[in-house]
Amino acid sequence: MQLIDLDIIGGTFVPSERYTGREVMALLMQQPEPLLRYSQWSKIAQKAQIDLNLDNKAIAERLGYSRQFVTAVINGRKKTPDAIARISKQLDIPQPVDLER
Repeated sequence: MQLIDLDIIGGTFVPSERYTGREVMALLMQQPEPLLRYSQWSKIAQKAQIDLNLDNKAIAERLGYSRQFVTAVINGRKKTPDAIARISKQLDIPQPVDLER
């Protein structure tokens, strides 16, 4: 029996004989957006910086933070919810869900 990897919907495996391709796609489309973890947010933020041609200094100047603080937040050394929300908005990316509030 061949298995279809449906890792996107909770890490389960479904036997392929039970579902057609269309049914699998329908199941995937019904699932909510996966929750964004901080480590994933950090990678997305770094990619967004490259895409927008922004460095940490430019983000810091726009938000009124120091370059060192922005670097620490994006690299995961500081998990400040307010700063993460402001950086996310500046880069137009979603916020992570695993923040201490």
